[in-house]
Amino acid sequence: MEVSNAVEAIIWDFDGTLLNSFDIFYSVLSVSTQMNNVAMPGRDVIALNYHGSLEHSIKSSLGLADGNLLDAVHEDFLEVQENYYDEPSDHLFPDALQLADTAARSGLRQFIITNRFHSGRGTASPRKIVAATQLNRLIDDIICGDETSVLKPDPAVAWPLLERYGLVPSSVLVIGDQHVDAELARNLGCQAVIVGREGQSSHLETIPNWQSFATSVTSLNAIRFGTNG
Repeated sequence: MEVSNAVEAIIWDFDGTLLNSFDIFYSVLSVSTQMNNVAMPGRDVIALNYHGSLEHSIKSSLGLADGNLLDAVHEDFLEVQENYYDEPSDHLFPDALQLADTAARSGLRQFIITNRFHSGRGTASPRKIVAATQLNRLIDDIICGDETSVLKPDPAVAWPLLERYGLVPSSVLVIGDQHVDAELARNLGCQAVIVGREGQSSHLETIPNWQSFATSVTSLNAIRFGTNG
């Protein structure tokens, strides 16, 4: 896929796009369910339900009706995951890091908009992960899920960044791995690239006519920066 020179900025998703967090999520959930004597679903079930907020991913993966038990699993999850982000650079997707580096050298602004929280996430905070990795020199700004009154795919989540950096939606490319990222692009009025990571579903089929504003790729290595023609 060739990206036009009209693109001046990239809005990155975080989990599943820049950060290979699914394996961590699966491992931590295995531990936290065992701590609470909750049956752990198969990996395919977890992969199908791994999207949205952390709370949503846990709830939809486990299908627990007991709210107190769900809260206990979530609380233990947050404590256990602290031990999994000692070397966050090891969890960055190489194709995403390479593309972000190319974009930076091409003069593009780059932002992260994520529904993952900063507060209360310890070393798993997107801000801390970015600060501790190569992304620190590539990303211009970040909006976390607890730093805004709205979440993706509401376009209002992106307006502060666009206004701050003097950008119009048509000059922005959204890169993500889920339908919510494609929906954000549609709602903003820009294009999206959705990367289909192995073993996970992007749920693009839930969006009517998604091909009109989004392109699906199996690797971000397929993206090239081209010309307006």
